[in-house]
Amino acid sequence: MEGTVTKSTGSWYMVRTDDGHVWQARTRGKMRLQGLDTSNPVAVGDRVLFEEDTNYENTASIVDVYPRNNWVVRKANKLSSKRQILASNLDAAVLVASIISPRTSLGFIDRFLVGCEAYHVPSIIFLNKADLLGDQFESVKEEIYRIYENAHVEIYFGSALLPESIDLFKKNTKGKRILLAGHSGVGKSTLMNALYPDFNAR
Repeated sequence: MEGTVTKSTGSWYMVRTDDGHVWQARTRGKMRLQGLDTSNPVAVGDRVLFEEDTNYENTASIVDVYPRNNWVVRKANKLSSKRQILASNLDAAVLVASIISPRTSLGFIDRFLVGCEAYHVPSIIFLNKADLLGDQFESVKEEIYRIYENAHVEIYFGSALLPESIDLFKKNTKGKRILLAGHSGVGKSTLMNALYPDFNAR
């Protein structure tokens, strides 16, 4: 059987088949011991081949991972030379940033964009809390566009608290498989709840 990994808890994965059925799955030992330079052989977004476990209901074993179109990685930890794949087969990666409260540095944004470019992931910047900029909004907007005018990135300004300000972002990302990233406090959960009111993200 084939499916897409929708959640990873470390040792277990949720795999959704094309007909909507969700399986609890684990990797086989042989897969875990392959000589990979990543800390996780399976990531969210992976298309996988799996076999049903006969001993337990609704559980399965992942036996192979299909080639990835793209992926987003980070260093597994400070003491490791390996990388951790955060997600694969993405339509885009969105960095939720804010100019103030808290301030997202341009250096952090640049590193995010370089990482996306390196692994062929289209990148999007959503600058949240634009309503807090007041009279500075237009000048800040012009400056950001100037800085990134030659980068391959979509840029949106808005506020997760003002639904009308995210309409264009919602329209252009609807139906796409997207990684949402950003520092704590920039409004990722608030943005998710504004886009999908039933989501109840925390």
